[in-house]
Amino acid sequence: MANPLSFEPYPTSKLRSYPYYRIYVRNYVVYYVVIDRVMEVCRLPYGASDTDRYL
Repeated sequence: MANPLSFEPYPTSKLRSYPYYRIYVRNYVVYYVVIDRVMEVCRLPYGASDTDRYL
């Protein structure tokens, strides 16, 4: 991915070292963090699930 920081940051109530970002892909939501030059996928839940409970 050319610019992973251009996607929407996900606001969480938990204190995190790196902010979560999210991308909507069909019926799924990809949650990831960017650490230096690495994009690490953290969660890949079905879009209709309750994500606040997992994040």
